[in-house]
Amino acid sequence: MRNIGEIISSNRKKIKLSQSMLAELLQQEGIHLTAKAISKWETNATEPSIAAFLNICKILNITDIYEAYFGTNPA
Repeated sequence: MRNIGEIISSNRKKIKLSQSMLAELLQQEGIHLTAKAISKWETNATEPSIAAFLNICKILNITDIYEAYFGTNPA
């Protein structure tokens, strides 16, 4: 099982976004934070709010969170 920080980091890097670019995209969605907050998520020092996490999934094209955490979704 992966953690939220790993999921955010790997998917962010996969689409070649910096932490500050992700922060800017989240700000456009009304989630006001900094690249430092994203760094804390990626190191598991803190976790994003549900609203932030749902927007992160949308931005990073994470369509199946079960699969992102556990691998293949049996459903």
